[in-house]
Amino acid sequence: MWQITILPRGKKQWTWGCGEFGKAWDRALTDEDGPYIELMTGCFTDNQPDFTWIQPQETKNFKQYFMPYKNIGYVKNATIDAAVNAVYDEAAGQLTISAYATSAQQGAQILLVQPREGGGPEKVWHEKRVDLSPEHTCEVKIDREKLQQIPAFTRAAQNNTEALCGLQVCVRAADGRDLVSYRFPRKIEAEVPEPAKAAPLPKDCKTTEDLFLYGLHVEQYRHATYHAEDYYLEGLRRDPADIRLNNAYGRCLLRNCDFAGAEKYFRKAVEKAIRSNPNPYDYEPYYNLGLALKYQGKTKEAYDAFYKAV
Repeated sequence: MWQITILPRGKKQWTWGCGEFGKAWDRALTDEDGPYIELMTGCFTDNQPDFTWIQPQETKNFKQYFMPYKNIGYVKNATIDAAVNAVYDEAAGQLTISAYATSAQQGAQILLVQPREGGGPEKVWHEKRVDLSPEHTCEVKIDREKLQQIPAFTRAAQNNTEALCGLQVCVRAADGRDLVSYRFPRKIEAEVPEPAKAAPLPKDCKTTEDLFLYGLHVEQYRHATYHAEDYYLEGLRRDPADIRLNNAYGRCLLRNCDFAGAEKYFRKAVEKAIRSNPNPYDYEPYYNLGLALKYQGKTKEAYDAFYKAV
């Protein structure tokens, strides 16, 4: 799987693990097959594990293409037209470029170029004409002798830096269109992120803000054994007037169809929010209050709350 990581926030291979919790899910989600994996990709991968909020009337639109490829190994870049891989073998001093096309591309070019800073004409260091198609892939090898003709490569080798940094591999159609390209990046030693930590029990949370945030986290993840309500209620025990906790617990009651109970907590949130200003910073409690009132048939009051919310 390959994708741009700015909008779709990554891809992953998911497994439940081999602990008792994971084995319970294996039993629930398979017949007798036991452990399995899920391959996840696309613009909705942020719903697991990072469940995202969506606003009323909000929509998300994206295009996603699934395409097969073969023979080229690990894909470095891809478009709907082609995919490319480029691997430099430091021991052998050899660069291998592999290309795949999703349609017949007669007389295509595989190039190794040095882009000019400021948008000037590129310097072509290697070029080969090939015929590409879904059936016929192509592999181009550039040896050390050819690479040493590139000043940037020679300087990098002398300075013990990334030898191909800044060079670009291009796959172009016969008419000059770029089908796909890949620019060798500078190596970055990324820090390994800290492993996720379980939320503490409500009684062990230090502040009401912690209780709200942990409750929200449990709510977003739809945790199998923790309950967001426990965090919100502990917070309200400590501070009954907290806006966020009243609104959050009211939402829980609203989802459970306790509309009268939800109304009570939404009204507490609104009361605190307008204590010093009739136009609060956050109007969500008004909107939720409108929902609770509407579901109870209190149309006039619901209209007033909705109107204030917008």
